[in-house]
Amino acid sequence: MNFNLFRFFKLLGDIELEDSPEERLKKKILDPARQPDEYERVEAPESWEAVKAAGSGSYDPSFYKLDAKHDGRYPQAQEDFTAQELGDLKSMGFQYVDGEWVHPLGPLGITGPGKAPGEGLIRAVDPILFRQGTNGLEILVVKNVDGRGYALPGGKVDPITGGSHRQWENPVDALGRELAEEVSWRKDTELSDQYLVQLIQHKQESGELVKVYDKPWVLSGDPRDTDTTAWASAPYAVLLDADEADFPLQAKDADEIDDIGWEPVTVELMQNMFAEHGRFVQDALKKMAAQKILKTTSRVKALVNAQL
Repeated sequence: MNFNLFRFFKLLGDIELEDSPEERLKKKILDPARQPDEYERVEAPESWEAVKAAGSGSYDPSFYKLDAKHDGRYPQAQEDFTAQELGDLKSMGFQYVDGEWVHPLGPLGITGPGKAPGEGLIRAVDPILFRQGTNGLEILVVKNVDGRGYALPGGKVDPITGGSHRQWENPVDALGRELAEEVSWRKDTELSDQYLVQLIQHKQESGELVKVYDKPWVLSGDPRDTDTTAWASAPYAVLLDADEADFPLQAKDADEIDDIGWEPVTVELMQNMFAEHGRFVQDALKKMAAQKILKTTSRVKALVNAQL
């Protein structure tokens, strides 16, 4: 073999190929440093095709159900899915294996609702609030008490009706509600501050609220996912001026949130955020720069081009 050709193939063998988006998401879900301590995942086949080929009984995942977290408004069994919910599962890439709708990324080594309130697709909204602060571009984040890094102050989209005709909360309504509950809880009234709910509504009506992705939902890479549940998000972003961003910060659930605050947007911050939140932030920056909402400074360019 030609020596230069040999060197080329050796160099090629030394290169670590970048993971596909699916592989990257699955690695985040299965990262033992991030998944819930209560989960005991078994070693799982690489794909549902491998499970099918091996035959019934070849794959025996652990089962986990946290009763305290379950909510009767959510589908509690697969037969509870409405036609709309089945359509959402199919559009998200869920597969039908042995009579169950299962995770788009393949077997995860644990089944059951896990830490989710029900089965199937767990819809969430994630607000990405930027402001120009003393340290340049800043973002509002919460810090989790479990040591699993910073996160966006979002939460679940709730069903507003139950049963076979279950309807879901409008994502923008859920965005304002979750944001207010997460970061602006008033202990004196036991209510969230309605300023943030109204602010999100105003930004939506004025066209300043940016939906980060064209798809209704994107997989979150959430370490709470199981074979039969997947958390998916609809992230929205907005740039606030100094007056709009001047609101009191108070967590509703001090057992889960250690701190709330405005942090400088850095590559390190995005790399250490919960699940896919860092990528949501990066994609929000890209879209807002493309729409001229953010100035394309050298710092913004560095952030949007960083490898997370």
